[in-house]
Amino acid sequence: MRNLLLYLILFCSTNIASAFFVDNINYISIGNNNVMVVGGSFSSPTSVIIPSTVSDGTTTYTVTKINGGAFYYNSNLTSITLPSSVTIIEQSAFMGCSNLTSITIPYSTTSISIGGNAFQSCTSLSSLTFPNNVTSIGNYAFQYCSSLTSVTLPDSLTSIGMGTFQFSGLTSITIPSTVTSIGQGAFQFCSGLISVILPSGLTSIGSNVFQSCSGLTSITIPNGVTSIGYSTFNSCTSLTSIIIPASVTSILDIAFYNCTGLTSFTINAVTPPTILSNVFTNVTLGSVNLYVPSGSKTDYKSASVWSGFKFPPYITAPGSSTESTSSLSMNENSTAVTTFTADETVTWSLVSANDSALFSIDGSSGALVFTNAPDYETPLSQLNNNTYIVEVKATGTVSGLITTQQLTITVADVFETPAILSNFNSFTVSVGDSEFIINAPTSNSSGAITYTSSNPAVATFSGTSVYLVGTGTTTITATQAANGSYLGNSISSTMRVSALCGNWGYSLNYPISSPVTVGDSYGGGIVAYILQPGDPHYSSRVQHGLIASSANLSTATQWTSGEIPFSGATAVALGTGNQNTIDIVAGDATAGLAARLCYDLVEGGYSDWYLPSRDELSKLCLNRIAIGGFSQNWYWSSTKQPENEPQFPGKYAWYVNFYNNEAGGINYHFTTTTNAVRAVRSF
Repeated sequence: MRNLLLYLILFCSTNIASAFFVDNINYISIGNNNVMVVGGSFSSPTSVIIPSTVSDGTTTYTVTKINGGAFYYNSNLTSITLPSSVTIIEQSAFMGCSNLTSITIPYSTTSISIGGNAFQSCTSLSSLTFPNNVTSIGNYAFQYCSSLTSVTLPDSLTSIGMGTFQFSGLTSITIPSTVTSIGQGAFQFCSGLISVILPSGLTSIGSNVFQSCSGLTSITIPNGVTSIGYSTFNSCTSLTSIIIPASVTSILDIAFYNCTGLTSFTINAVTPPTILSNVFTNVTLGSVNLYVPSGSKTDYKSASVWSGFKFPPYITAPGSSTESTSSLSMNENSTAVTTFTADETVTWSLVSANDSALFSIDGSSGALVFTNAPDYETPLSQLNNNTYIVEVKATGTVSGLITTQQLTITVADVFETPAILSNFNSFTVSVGDSEFIINAPTSNSSGAITYTSSNPAVATFSGTSVYLVGTGTTTITATQAANGSYLGNSISSTMRVSALCGNWGYSLNYPISSPVTVGDSYGGGIVAYILQPGDPHYSSRVQHGLIASSANLSTATQWTSGEIPFSGATAVALGTGNQNTIDIVAGDATAGLAARLCYDLVEGGYSDWYLPSRDELSKLCLNRIAIGGFSQNWYWSSTKQPENEPQFPGKYAWYVNFYNNEAGGINYHFTTTTNAVRAVRSF
């Protein structure tokens, strides 16, 4: 009779063009070939599947709406499946369907709104999953659904209406991050509700939202909420702890009235919010620990209402955690765990429980250590794995108040097999070589490798670059750091640095800090030339060059004593004059000849003088003014014409012209011609 009355009222007031029944479901046309469900007639318990389209015999319609009161107090309806074409479930559509146990609302690309009281007093409904196109749930939509213990809310939801789940059987609920507001009394009188996860995007909590949720034990209010409404947690008698974010600026009347189980209250506002005394009516504040931001304790102690709380020591531990629990991870084979601190002078101790027997804590510093380093392969925890639990206690020296924090420690495995290094063989280089990159040893580990030289007078390292300093032998050690798979290891080899390469010798300036310049007195003579970029064996860190003897060795002497054929002494480049000189003296050792004069010279404590090659002599001519002591003359080089020169094989040697107006010119003379001689040595 009640459904019939609703139908007649609707029919008469909306000028409906068509009304018809299909499978005992009553439809009414609402225009544009759409229909709404307005009721159903069932004589026995019935499961109903409403199709997306229906026909009255002439026209096919799309079902888009469940009309208000359509199945109002229909006790024979046991389950219902709605089509994806439905976009509106109007007010009281399934109200009082006491035997309804299952509702299927399929997903569609079109959003769905659920009206107020839509499923109110559906007392047999135990669980419900909303599709991800439900955007709003109206006031009191699931009020008095006493068997409803589980609800999955969609990410499309933006608000929860007034009294939506009031007096329902919910035990836990996760509110999606898209929800920004929760209406007044939304979960009021849900006495079985134990756990609530509030979304990070929440900005307001209406009054009475969790009033008389007597099973609720703890809740964390997300940062962003600015106000806690009137009577929000009134009579949540099992609530033992709550965390209030810094964003909260107001807490309204009787918000925590009769929260008699409250023992811990954390508020992160730096400035104490102004509240009325009735906020905590019937709560013994002197038995509740109040935790506030560091530096704010004094302000709270003098603020109205807040001053009635206890102010125990405030423990800070791993990750700056100031909550009752914290956690960290550490590697095996180490005893040090962490150091606790407090905001007042305390004495540290351990609570005798869990794995406390495996730890000790310094009573003054708060340094917590394993008594014996944990071994991943042989765990000793009460859980018989590598998770250890220890509870730390801080006792205020003056106040005598106690705070505890439970720390969970996860011990990680460390691979205890050293890396295997190989293919790092001994080798020989020459002191005149430029810096070079060391060849890394072969390894089965990816750990970083560093290098050291045992003798910095021979070679040093910068990263992987080797810089040669002087002759001798040094041990090169490659040390590989440990990584997640292998322990560190090292391997060594011997590097021998021979005397010369291209005759460039040891440099005083390594690395170059106070470089010498052309014309300086250095190395037994006068600096005549410094190697430049592009020259053989140039180094940006090791200074090499030529030193000229302080004076001419002769102004007129022959290159050879006659036409004496011998091999060698044909090189022209920088760094080749010394070998040329050795070749000449081996071929004609007559005293007083150009090469022999240089070869025999001992000056400034040095005996490694030689006749410069053609290119080396050209560098002396280029810097002749700065060097000084040159005559207007031609000067012999140590470079001769090759023996296979077609016209005068081996009979000519190169000279450089030092006459001012022709300086720098090069040519060759018969080796029996007399020219000037200036010796050089290398550095």
